[in-house]
Amino acid sequence: MTVICLSHDVDGPFERTYLGLLSEVVRRPLDLSLREILDTVRLRLRKRRNWFFLPRLLDIERAHGVRSTFFFRTDEERYSIDDFIGLTIRALDSEGFEIGLHASVASAFNKDILRMEKERLESIVGHSIEGVRHHYLTLGNSTWDY
Repeated sequence: MTVICLSHDVDGPFERTYLGLLSEVVRRPLDLSLREILDTVRLRLRKRRNWFFLPRLLDIERAHGVRSTFFFRTDEERYSIDDFIGLTIRALDSEGFEIGLHASVASAFNKDILRMEKERLESIVGHSIEGVRHHYLTLGNSTWDY
């Protein structure tokens, strides 16, 4: 028997702004060619639009009778959950998609940060969150204990 688990780390929609695009280009080395800069811009804009393909992704999963897990970032320093994203999270949850925490790197080393991020997501969905996947799959010595 083959088991396939579908999952998505959702940290993109929070940082897809033109200011974020500008900061991405500015942080690049000064010796980049115009082509490389345009490729960076193109990539960022493509990622920005990918958030709006969520309905298509959901249609594909519905057509195949599957539900994936969506791991959402909630660390306020970089990712704030606005009303639109909160509504989206609740809609996914109500339709049977699992909502999990895409925990920050810092939370892998600090159980209080992990608890705060988890509670923030639980306050959005209105129930306990069981699934977690740390950003960059970061693990500390005590992460499993947390």
